[in-house]
Amino acid sequence: MEFYFGKVDLKAFENVEKETLFTHNGNYFWNKMVINGEGICFYDTCDRHMPFDRTALKELEVAVYIAREHDLAEQDAERAKGLRLAKLDNTLARWQAQDR
Repeated sequence: MEFYFGKVDLKAFENVEKETLFTHNGNYFWNKMVINGEGICFYDTCDRHMPFDRTALKELEVAVYIAREHDLAEQDAERAKGLRLAKLDNTLARWQAQDR
């Protein structure tokens, strides 16, 4: 079984040669996962791959969960920073308007 992910936006990556990408159902992808009787293997378009034995799948699941939660925490932090800076800009603008 194969599963493709990391869909490529060909408009954003117009200089990428389509032949170097994975194709499935008329779409292009950066990555694919192959599942067989031994386990799973992840591939990328740079000819790299990373196999995982079936005995390590539960630990892989935990590792991916940790990576996702870490990424969400960073996104939350950036969003909070943006909101705080926007609030500060509004406050400064009001103060400057009062001084005139």
